[in-house]
Amino acid sequence: MPNLKEFVQGWTEFQHSNLVDIITDEDADSPTIDSLLHHFAERLAWGAEQQYGKPVTFLGVGGMKVFRDEIWGNLRFVFQADHQFYKAQGFYDFPQKNYPIRLLNALGVVAMKIPAFRKRFYTKEMKSGMIRFLKRVVDRA
Repeated sequence: MPNLKEFVQGWTEFQHSNLVDIITDEDADSPTIDSLLHHFAERLAWGAEQQYGKPVTFLGVGGMKVFRDEIWGNLRFVFQADHQFYKAQGFYDFPQKNYPIRLLNALGVVAMKIPAFRKRFYTKEMKSGMIRFLKRVVDRA
C-alpha cells in the first residue's frame, strides 16, 4: 500500500526518527517473515552503532512546516507545551504578523488556565473541533 508507506515515512521524518523498514505479515511463509525481521534487526543495530540519521525528504520538511505553522497560529493555546518547545528550539524561523491570531492565542492561553474551561475544552470541544470541517464535507455528500 504505497499511500500508507508514504504516510509512515513522512510521520517518522516529521518525528526526527529513522524509518529502517516496514515489515508486514502479508507473506504466509514464516521463514520469510523471520528473515525479514532478522535483516531488519541487523540494519537497526548497524544504524545505532553508526549513529546514522537518514536525510529528511520533502515529506518530513513539509509536514514539520505545516504543523509548526499551526502550532504558532490556531493551535497554540491548545498545544502550549509544543509551542514552548518549538520556541526554545528555534523552529519559528519565519516572520509572522497575523495580529488577530496572536490576540486570540493570548486570550486562549489565559482561558486555558481556568480549570473549568480547560476541562470542558479537552473533554467536549476538542474532538468535535478537530473533525468540524470534515463533518461538513460528509454532511454535504
